[in-house]
Amino acid sequence: MSHIQHLNISFEDILEKIKLAIEAGDLGILEKIILKEKMAQLDDETCYVLHFLLDFETDNPPVTYDASIHVIHSLKKMVDLLRDNIRVYKVFDHQEVFTRINDQQQLATDEMRNRFIVTFYELLIRPQPLLARAILEVLEKVSENRFIFENLAQDDKKLYRRIYTSILLLYFNTSSDISKKLFLKSPFFVFGIQIGFDVHGAFKEYVQSYTTFILRENLSLNFASDIAINKTKLGKILGGAEVTVEDWVNMLKEGIEKNEVENREILIELMSKNPDILVNLEYNQNVIKQILLLYYDLVAGNFILEDDGREPVEKIMEQMAHEQGINLEAERQEHSLPFGEQLSSHTQDLYEWIIDIQTQNLLLKWLDDYTTSSSKHKALVNLFISKKIVLDNEQNISALLELTDFLKQNGFSDEDDLIYFNEQTNKFEWNK
Repeated sequence: MSHIQHLNISFEDILEKIKLAIEAGDLGILEKIILKEKMAQLDDETCYVLHFLLDFETDNPPVTYDASIHVIHSLKKMVDLLRDNIRVYKVFDHQEVFTRINDQQQLATDEMRNRFIVTFYELLIRPQPLLARAILEVLEKVSENRFIFENLAQDDKKLYRRIYTSILLLYFNTSSDISKKLFLKSPFFVFGIQIGFDVHGAFKEYVQSYTTFILRENLSLNFASDIAINKTKLGKILGGAEVTVEDWVNMLKEGIEKNEVENREILIELMSKNPDILVNLEYNQNVIKQILLLYYDLVAGNFILEDDGREPVEKIMEQMAHEQGINLEAERQEHSLPFGEQLSSHTQDLYEWIIDIQTQNLLLKWLDDYTTSSSKHKALVNLFISKKIVLDNEQNISALLELTDFLKQNGFSDEDDLIYFNEQTNKFEWNK
């Protein structure tokens, strides 16, 4: 189960929720016994699928365990699918996702719905970042980045929103920057916390996956800015007025500006006594506190240093020495070479090299020789082709997709993808 991480809910709690839902349902005694026996035969991953994709607790609190015919029968169908018919439906590969799904109506068939569920199960069993990223991008495309899915039935809307949220958080480190920004500004940010994801831990791990303090700081502040404009409704304040994530963040900002929140410990204490928070149901109180703590840690720079037991001053000095290039003569010599010459030395470790902030700064400097977005794009694609960068492995494709995201944040147009998926050849190709 090492792949399933960043959860604030235990596996035992998940099983208890499913058990309570079965008991509260409208099934007969025999049906409940049979369903429980089937549940006992399921592997752990299947139980996680049920938790992520079924609405055992309503999307909007209060949490109830009404005798919900709909949820229980959805549970029965999904258990039968994953227990008895899982081999009937083929798991997607990342190329097929792009070729098969072009509009919302294609998501509405039983076959497509079941294939998505089976594929989601597969993504829990073994890490497949390229497939996960393909699903995220296709769901973004067919919903026009709004995730309203206006052409789908209500049940399907919920299913695909849950699939999107769960895959994004399970594969947070390898999802695109566009997906992360969409997530932070959307209701999925709140929903991910509600269904038990440790969103705080996911962001911390991602920020600390970068090596330089400067990039960690920039990422933290950009993420905080996205949270600060999230207009998802989240509870109420004393007096009964409904408020949004943005409203809660603005209240925290006021406290910071008035020097009422001097550090993380004070924030935690203040939140535990805040009447505006306490007026909400405990279910919502937890979500509000997690969001405010995440926002505070991002703006306070608390993700810049890693928790490795050393004193902050020692870690800062060591990192500053590294970033300034002290005693790194070989690295300085390499980075004095033009981008194209360095690329020749990194065809085998393209992914690790291309996401480094120094590499990306060097690339931007190289691109300055070209005046327009289209000329920059053409020159870069031709450079990759001349250096024989192949598109037959997932790591290179992931590297180039990540690089495309970075370049679009730095002046490339939305049409200037480095690579694209050719539906006729069923392969990724250079976007010449």
